[in-house]
Amino acid sequence: MAELGELIKLFQRQMDSQREQTEALVAAIAKGLSKPMPATSIPSFPPFDLTSAAELWTDYLARFHTFIGANSVPEDKTAQVFLTSQSKVTYKLLCNLASQQSPPKCINDLTINEITDFMKNQFDPARYIVRERIKFWSEMQRKLGETIHELAARIRQDAVTCDFPSIRDPLDEAMRTRFMCSVNNEAVLKALFKVKDSELTFAKAISTAVETEDAVGRVAKETAYGAKQTPVHKIQATKKSNESQCGKTEHTSKDCPFITSTCHGFCQKLGHIESACLQKRRGSQPVRNITKREIKMVNSINTVPQLEQQVSIQGQDFIFEVDTGAADNFCSRDFWVKLGKPSLKPPTCLYEVANGQPLHTLGTFEAVTSLQEEIQRMKLSPSLSQIHHD
Repeated sequence: MAELGELIKLFQRQMDSQREQTEALVAAIAKGLSKPMPATSIPSFPPFDLTSAAELWTDYLARFHTFIGANSVPEDKTAQVFLTSQSKVTYKLLCNLASQQSPPKCINDLTINEITDFMKNQFDPARYIVRERIKFWSEMQRKLGETIHELAARIRQDAVTCDFPSIRDPLDEAMRTRFMCSVNNEAVLKALFKVKDSELTFAKAISTAVETEDAVGRVAKETAYGAKQTPVHKIQATKKSNESQCGKTEHTSKDCPFITSTCHGFCQKLGHIESACLQKRRGSQPVRNITKREIKMVNSINTVPQLEQQVSIQGQDFIFEVDTGAADNFCSRDFWVKLGKPSLKPPTCLYEVANGQPLHTLGTFEAVTSLQEEIQRMKLSPSLSQIHHD
């Protein structure tokens, strides 16, 4: 019995010793857990390149989410990890975004959803699907030095923005795209790009193109064949003079009795006498070779067409007004300039219109004319008055 008691006491001492060791171990473990654990090092992530089109924002964001998951980044730290990965320019843009919030926020208070929404609006704007598909099918040439794999990668990249899976009617889509690629009219394409993608069917594209081309054609026709423009005459600055048509200053030009006189002694022009002739003062040669002084009357020269005839002069077609009462053939100065300013002979006659007013001419010239397949030479007198012809 004594031996049994000794064994029990020995077992009791072992149990107490083992309990003490266990308690000491638990205390040591608890003490170790209470100490702060060192932060886990997260590898760096490349910033988003704002200036390069090599990577779309959506692709960059997908890579960032993969990076976050692979490194077990807590959700509440995702925004800070994104911010520390960006360039100074991007960080500044996001600072401005935070300051524009209502109420303004600190950049570190932005959530990852607010950051990604801002980046999407700035660098992944909504694209016009029709335009993207036109670009996709139009740029089909292989670039110089481009390998097969590079060509395939470019095609995949271009297809991303075309949203091909959303096509509901492949046949209508194919015909519409082929039509827009072949129309070769910038005005038509601009009109088509203004129509919503969901409304732009093949039939709608055709009707829009027809209406646009008709409108452009009408404008072009009116511009080319519209009414004649009123001629604009150049006004040259001249020195003011108090001299009248006779050279005296006692009265104005309007009240001068020689206002209807002709400069018989020098230039043969109406409106002044020889003593007040400007051409004589400038040293010009006097007109001395007028052999006939008869006055021919032109019955009517007006702007109301009575009888018109097409005449070919110097190989150019013109419309002349026929006046059976006119003594000679007359044209305007602009007409004479259009023919290349043929050399003029001095005028040999003085002309008056039906109301008795003088018809001033620059001279006369001869031109080869064709009327109803009959070729002959016609004498024409360029006039300073308004002559009707086209």
